Amino acid sequence: MTSRGDFDQPRRGPCPQLAAVVLSLAVAVALVLVGAPAVRASPTAGAWPASSLQWNNSVVLCNFDLMTPSVAVSALGVSGSGLSSGISQLTEVSPAGAPVAVASMANASWNVTNASTPDTFDLAYQAHVSLVAASGPPTPLGSAAVRVDYTLAAYADSPSDNLSSVAAVFQVSQWSWQNSGDRLVITLPLWPTFARAEYLSTQSPGGLEVTSSSNATGAPREYFHLAPSATATPVSGAPMSVGVSPSVSLAPSFATITLTVGTQAGSFTSLSYTAHVTVPLPSTLAGLPLYDYPLVAGAAAALSIAVAVGTRRVRQRPSDLKFVEEEP
Repeated sequence: MTSRGDFDQPRRGPCPQLAAVVLSLAVAVALVLVGAPAVRASPTAGAWPASSLQWNNSVVLCNFDLMTPSVAVSALGVSGSGLSSGISQLTEVSPAGAPVAVASMANASWNVTNASTPDTFDLAYQAHVSLVAASGPPTPLGSAAVRVDYTLAAYADSPSDNLSSVAAVFQVSQWSWQNSGDRLVITLPLWPTFARAEYLSTQSPGGLEVTSSSNATGAPREYFHLAPSATATPVSGAPMSVGVSPSVSLAPSFATITLTVGTQAGSFTSLSYTAHVTVPLPSTLAGLPLYDYPLVAGAAAALSIAVAVGTRRVRQRPSDLKFVEEEP
């Protein structure tokens, strides 16, 4: 007799218990993802802040002064906190350190413009300032162009600096140098936005960081980071890095930072120096707790593994098609 194929029972599907596990994981991941707002915003190129001179990137809040280069930086959603900074003076000093010429920022007329890009918020202050003798009668000695930019990343995956940091970029050009061997000193004031809420401290007068901490808890609220170098453009040739010597004169409610730039700064046509104001990372990002991001990733990975295991088991299960031999 010949053999014929016959089905002794219907073909079985995946194990009910495995299907339930996979379904539960899928539902959990879907609920988390649906509840999470989009991390990446869609910034408008060159968009002016919606409310006066204030903007944020979901982590950092910046409040700007309309008349002079100054910004108050705080963590978004933390009321009664912030670290304010600006620029107060530029001084040309001799090789011995004696002041030669001064450019005071107090009487400057600042032009405030929005220089933002799709990736970076950028508020720029520009002015042409007069130089006067550092001692004796305020004899005019020339002028200089000064620009201050405050920049921060516009959204979570912006290619610029990280979300929690605001860059303060100080640029000086066209300075009427009195002597080629002179140096430039930049003076930056620093103070807690709310004097009764925070206090300033530093590890050393020549250090590269000033911390603003909560009076109530002692926890750091903001950091002011100083760079150890500046970028200078010589009369001829490519831009080059020059060293910066910082000095911090500090009280709990106010600090004066003096930055002596390189040696023989008088041979340069322009200088650029960048400092950063940073806030500690928040516990949430775009409304979603940061711990949820690894949770989502873990759940997705578990779901993928479960599906792969289930698929492999189904493929390895013996076929339900059996061949039986008929009796003669």
